[in-house]
Amino acid sequence: MFKFIALVALFGLATAARLEIDPSADFKILENDITPEGAFRYAFQTANGIEANSAGDANVISGSWKYISPEGQTIVMSYTADGEGYHPKGDLLPTPPPVPEAIIRSIEWNLAHPVKDAVLARKL
Repeated sequence: MFKFIALVALFGLATAARLEIDPSADFKILENDITPEGAFRYAFQTANGIEANSAGDANVISGSWKYISPEGQTIVMSYTADGEGYHPKGDLLPTPPPVPEAIIRSIEWNLAHPVKDAVLARKL
């Protein structure tokens, strides 16, 4: 889990470096709390429109961050991290192309016609 938190922090620093953040910009810590059990919660914002928050424990972490791109667009990302991995969500993430119609038909046909012969199934 420590490696994951370090990776997220490194990603945040890389993003901040790419955005050329003004170090003199106002920075407000809105929330910062760590419990003895290891749960945490933080939130901050800067005068130039950057905001971030995160909360979690040893099992699940969730949060979001946003900033204003050089083009003036507000970029928002959210994420969860758990035993299954890191799950980001946001408009900047690439999306896969649609599945071709021929592939969809093939999958539907295969589901409608399962292999009944155990010997044949092993050969496939």
